[in-house]
Amino acid sequence: LDILETTLRRHGHEIAALIMRSLCLPKFGILLVGEPGTGKTRFARAFAEILSMGIILLDMSTLGDDPDIVSGTDRIYSNARPGRILESMHQNRSSTGVLLVNELDKAGNSKGGRYVADMLLSILDKSGAFYENYLQENIPVDNLFCIATCNSLSDISAPLRDRFIVVQMPDYS
Repeated sequence: LDILETTLRRHGHEIAALIMRSLCLPKFGILLVGEPGTGKTRFARAFAEILSMGIILLDMSTLGDDPDIVSGTDRIYSNARPGRILESMHQNRSSTGVLLVNELDKAGNSKGGRYVADMLLSILDKSGAFYENYLQENIPVDNLFCIATCNSLSDISAPLRDRFIVVQMPDYS
């Protein structure tokens, strides 16, 4: 617990202070790397509390390989529904929040040439919008700050990894 709090103070508070001073979210995200049980998800939740932001949770280990879970399904289908990002924004009643991508290294394989993890590129690029299939239009993502967790960097694509500040969480002591 002491190591987690030290890591949170050193990295989390610096970034939180930057956000509070500038009143805007940076273009980078935070990628927490470490063994299971080292407090990566707890760090992300504490960071969201510091900023008084809601959390949009994408647990990549349970999403499988269907990118429509993230971006919604087209309304031409009878079982169409919005994606997890839009649903969470609706639940939080805000488009501002911390996007917590848990277990990024466990993202599934491609479906129709689209990778779930690579869909995050449009969010991390802060290009202003993320295409939501259910609404059939772009939704603003400028006010999302992404924190991702993983056990190993080797399974994360280089373009995705380059959009994060990588923070190595300390191992058990």
